[in-house]
Amino acid sequence: DAKALSRSNIERDLIFAGFIAFDCPLRSDSRATVRTLRRANHQVILITGDALLTAIHVGREVAISTRPMWMLQKVSAAITESSSESKSPIPALCWISALTGKQKALFEPENVESVGLEYSLCIDGEILSLIESCEDETWRNKVLRKLHYFRVFARMRPEQKERVILALKESGFTVLMCGDGTNDVGALKHADVGVALLSMTTETTPGAEASTLMPNVAPTVTTQRQVSSSSAVVRDASNLRQRKSTVSSESNGSLTNAKSVHKSGARSKLEELQNQLDALDETGEDQAPLVKLGDASIASPFTSKRMTIDSCISVIRQGRCALATTLQMYQILALNCLISSYSLSVLYLEGVKFGDRQMTVTGIAVAAVFFMISRSKPLKKLSPERPEKSVFAKPLFISLLGQFVIHALALVLSTSIARPYLGNNYDPDVDGLFAPNILNSIVFLLSNMMQVSVFVTNYKGRPFMEGISENRSLRGVLLFLVAWTMLLASEIMPDLNEFFQLAPLPSAIDVQSAIKASLPHTLYMPLLSWCSLFLPETIPMSYIAMAVCIIDVLVAHAWDRLTVAMFSKKVEVRLP
Repeated sequence: DAKALSRSNIERDLIFAGFIAFDCPLRSDSRATVRTLRRANHQVILITGDALLTAIHVGREVAISTRPMWMLQKVSAAITESSSESKSPIPALCWISALTGKQKALFEPENVESVGLEYSLCIDGEILSLIESCEDETWRNKVLRKLHYFRVFARMRPEQKERVILALKESGFTVLMCGDGTNDVGALKHADVGVALLSMTTETTPGAEASTLMPNVAPTVTTQRQVSSSSAVVRDASNLRQRKSTVSSESNGSLTNAKSVHKSGARSKLEELQNQLDALDETGEDQAPLVKLGDASIASPFTSKRMTIDSCISVIRQGRCALATTLQMYQILALNCLISSYSLSVLYLEGVKFGDRQMTVTGIAVAAVFFMISRSKPLKKLSPERPEKSVFAKPLFISLLGQFVIHALALVLSTSIARPYLGNNYDPDVDGLFAPNILNSIVFLLSNMMQVSVFVTNYKGRPFMEGISENRSLRGVLLFLVAWTMLLASEIMPDLNEFFQLAPLPSAIDVQSAIKASLPHTLYMPLLSWCSLFLPETIPMSYIAMAVCIIDVLVAHAWDRLTVAMFSKKVEVRLP
């Protein structure tokens, strides 16, 4: 066994021939990618099959950690024999400085957290196997539950990579694994998110250099077709060469004109194909390489066409944007359903209906807004914040309930103000056709502004995706809906109101009567004294309609921001 031999026995009677230096330079974007992930409050861990010191050097170069690194190693035999008389089932381990190689402290599972907050911890496959084979189950499980404090895992076999990923998941982490080899298949499958990097190489020819990595796979299909056609030409050329030898042997023994004509034709065709072969040989070195999918790409849900780890950032950005968009859609749909349920139940019994033209324009605008939301792009910069995992999270659910209450109160207030102007003989015709009246018009105008309020309030955008200020199409549709509603509420163009089946609103209503009809006694008494100071005795109902619409939007938006500020968790970025 080579491991049982000492270094002095192996390195003797040797003749020095020179040094061989192996250099595998890091990609220029690796360090920037790791720093971006760490700034976004993601913990980055290196798991590799390379030697421990090599992995530590790479971890230092790509800025996985900027703190001093300690390695977990076995205590030397001399120290073990002098410190313990009886053999213990727990292995004797200690922390060794990766820079000086000196022992710093003995390993104790209880101190892993405190040591990990001050130093970057490293471990290799041999020590991990020693821990896993420990007879003391309590001690073993205690150590395995703290593997997330280690930053570098070296000399890891494929099954050890799997166990590290499983240990991280059992500790409550969501794990993204990025790998490019067959030995990463198990870890990619067990990770929550697996990203496989394609190892793309070129076909080598005699005299050519070693295979090189391809930067992208855009010309893959073209290259395969070119290679297929070139192989077909090669086969034709080889057949023609055989025919050439046959024709030449026959031509030496025959002097007829017919055979001379066949010979010249075969030679001309052979020369034409030979020229095609020469052209392929000249351009073959510049062709794009073939892409061969490996096992890693089959085992993982995501496959990157480039051999760079920045694809992990793209997966996180797109995932956050998708999750944020889904939650926003759920909130918007839930509020629309709650408002519609109130309109189709309570208000429907009072005879509130909408005209065909009103519903057509509103439906088209709402569909356009939903489409524009789905077209929102993720932000390039990763934020330390995380989107909520469910619509039932405290900030989202409490905000949703509060917005519904605000919108329902606005509907009750508007119907209370408009109902006295329907006349004493007004009898709601639930099953009858739509007929424009003041109540229908007020509720329609307020419903439009509620749609705007729902979208503006619940579409937050940043810090995960484009906000309303960046999404010009969404902003344009919402502004159109606001301008159209305010234009109808102001009654500047009576013909337009008539076209959209809106009834004329009273030009003057008694402010005190409207307040008494819409508010309970305990609320309208203090409000009457305030209104008498700042408002005239009578004002047009269109002013009240616009005021109720604007107040509804502002109050709902303020409530949402208040709940988010109260219940959202502050994220502290701690870079290990």
